[in-house]
Amino acid sequence: MKYLLKNLTFSYIALFFTQQLIGGFEFGLNSFYLLVLGLGLLAFLVKPVFKTLSLPEKGIMHIFLLFLLNFAVIYLLTAFVPYFGFRSTTPMLIFPGFMLPSKHLSPLNAAIVSVAVFSVIFGYFDWLSRCKK
Repeated sequence: MKYLLKNLTFSYIALFFTQQLIGGFEFGLNSFYLLVLGLGLLAFLVKPVFKTLSLPEKGIMHIFLLFLLNFAVIYLLTAFVPYFGFRSTTPMLIFPGFMLPSKHLSPLNAAIVSVAVFSVIFGYFDWLSRCKK
């Protein structure tokens, strides 16, 4: 139960920060929470499935597979979740001292960039939460 709550919380935080940084998603009424639920359940089920299928649990290949799974789930949820989609542009990113200009992306490119940022943020929080036993 703790593992599921951890994944749901990390999915919420990662999706919130992704939306604040990139802004590539368009959310409707409850679509944000349905997306968090879908991504949290995916993260909850990935580890046992990877162990069963003898897929890598660490390293670059694991990160790449998680990115592909996250992209597939988010892309499929656009068909099933009402009022959820991708924006075709991203806002300007402001860092201390300089500003990156706005870049016009197609909806598919915005989805790829948003999922990459989501995967990095989720992976960072997952890495922080690991404890040695």
